[in-house]
Amino acid sequence: MNKLTRVEKKRRKKRFFRRIALFIIFIVVLYNALIRIDLFNVQKIEITGNNIITEAQIIEKTGIDLGDNLFKINRFSIADRIMTIGYIEEVNIDKVLPKTIRISIKERTPYVEVLYDDKYYVFDINGILLERRSESFEGLTIITNLQIEDLKEGQELNIDSDFVEIFKDEKIINIINKIKSIDFSDEQNIKIILNKDIPVEFGSLYNIKYKLLQLGEIINDIEKKNIPTKMIIMNKGEYPILVRDDN
Repeated sequence: MNKLTRVEKKRRKKRFFRRIALFIIFIVVLYNALIRIDLFNVQKIEITGNNIITEAQIIEKTGIDLGDNLFKINRFSIADRIMTIGYIEEVNIDKVLPKTIRISIKERTPYVEVLYDDKYYVFDINGILLERRSESFEGLTIITNLQIEDLKEGQELNIDSDFVEIFKDEKIINIINKIKSIDFSDEQNIKIILNKDIPVEFGSLYNIKYKLLQLGEIINDIEKKNIPTKMIIMNKGEYPILVRDDN
């Protein structure tokens, strides 16, 4: 194979860079043509996966208007804006030629709410703040008299308390779902009301997971045996006391 001369090498290099330059010019010209063609203006925004967050809320966060050019839209910037909604766990955005934006989301599920400073702070099972509401979210366990820091939607609850043990553990989550309210006004004796309006004198948060598992066993026993129950006492000695209501 003949070795290239210095002149031939220079010529090849020039041809290579000329082709690169022409390709870049072609891309720039093509892009500028596409963003000016009405054919690629957005006429439809499709949203799937939302049950709690409305389509209007999501569209507002995108900043997209009908008529915007599909090729001018930055999917990553839009995804970042949508993710500021606390309920959104995942988002995927596709451009569907010629006129459609398709947004697929996965929502977080409400788990408990904390009543603090006249607002209801709704959290998911991982302690992520989903929203602040002026009214209670129906069906959730309500936690009162618990001091929490000011959080933004999408941030994780972080307090210096064993209370955070109620999150992320599937067994504990199943028990919390059977509780109507938890009152932290007395940290040495947390007061719980079960969904069947049975009061529980829970005691302190010390060893909270073990105590909640105990409470779960008692609840299951009450439900299986249909035991008429007036109260459950867990702050008097080592073993819980079930006070029957035989009246």
